[in-house]
Amino acid sequence: MTAQPHPLPANPMIALAAAEQLKNGNGVHPLSASLPAKPGSAPPERRDPPAPAPEPTATVPMPELPAEVMQRIFRNLGHGLSASTRYTNLLSACLVKKSWLAPAQEILCRDVVIESQTTATKWLESPASERHVAVSIEIDGRYGQVDAFATESVLYRAKLGIKRLRIDFVRGLSSRAFCLPNLASITDLTLHCKVLCDATPIFIHFHLSRLVLGGSYFPLAFSKALLAASVESLNELTMTMQQAHSPTLREDLNREIGTLVNLRVFSDWCRTSQEFIDLCPFLPASLETVNTCWPDRHRLTSFVRAFDLASFPRLTDLRWTYLTPEEVAGTADGAKLLSMCAQREINVAYGFEKDYLREEHLLSRTEALRIYY
Repeated sequence: MTAQPHPLPANPMIALAAAEQLKNGNGVHPLSASLPAKPGSAPPERRDPPAPAPEPTATVPMPELPAEVMQRIFRNLGHGLSASTRYTNLLSACLVKKSWLAPAQEILCRDVVIESQTTATKWLESPASERHVAVSIEIDGRYGQVDAFATESVLYRAKLGIKRLRIDFVRGLSSRAFCLPNLASITDLTLHCKVLCDATPIFIHFHLSRLVLGGSYFPLAFSKALLAASVESLNELTMTMQQAHSPTLREDLNREIGTLVNLRVFSDWCRTSQEFIDLCPFLPASLETVNTCWPDRHRLTSFVRAFDLASFPRLTDLRWTYLTPEEVAGTADGAKLLSMCAQREINVAYGFEKDYLREEHLLSRTEALRIYY
């Protein structure tokens, strides 16, 4: 007996619907829908169509902060921290995001601290030093870590816009390095180093508002050139380097100090009592604060005569670095001076007023570092 084929569904639309179900993956035979189920058999399993694939979610980019805001954030990133920690933080910020590179690098190059030959070489070879202005440069050549050649190379590479320059313990630095036109924007200069002068005329382009000359000796021509270039702009002068000058050279320098018409703060160390007495007649009348290391209470008579308060109508603060209140008030001349200050409402103080003054004093007194002056 031959097998009878399954009868085709009478309605061709049913066959088309069954074929469409098979095409959609339901796993149902196209003709099974028209076949009657066997008695006792389970109904055929129907599979639901697969869920459609989720559409990819568009990534929303992080909004970029304005450049001014980013600069302020990075500027505060190292506030109150050491130079090495600040450098590490800013360097890490450069690697976070491409848009962070430029503002972080600008702040990173803004304050440059060079403490070794390696640091100087890296800064000189870095393309960032060409793109960004170093507003502050500090060079610490303590114990010979940075030589004069590297220091002068840094000064040649510095861009116009630098405001603050500090050089500590670099030997054999030429005065010509300070005559560069790219240094014309400097307003704050601190030197604890030995500067050499030759026959070349010294022409200073910058006009300082603050000057610190530390060490045992600077050539008179260099010191006078610095002061002459800042006659009208210099507001604060600190000097710790007078003992090596002859009396004639000291008088020439005293006269130059007397030409500073807008000098408000004068701090002096390393002068003997007589040297300070010789300086008093030359101090400008514009002074508001005088910090002195006057060490000799037995010569207060000479000081009172030389330091005529009537010559300083703007004086508001007089500070003794070494003398104590008891030593000053314990003598007739000291008591007279304190009385005159009280009448003028001049504040008389003792010791160190600011941390940087203490630092300058300690640097000038460190015997181990005097070989670099």
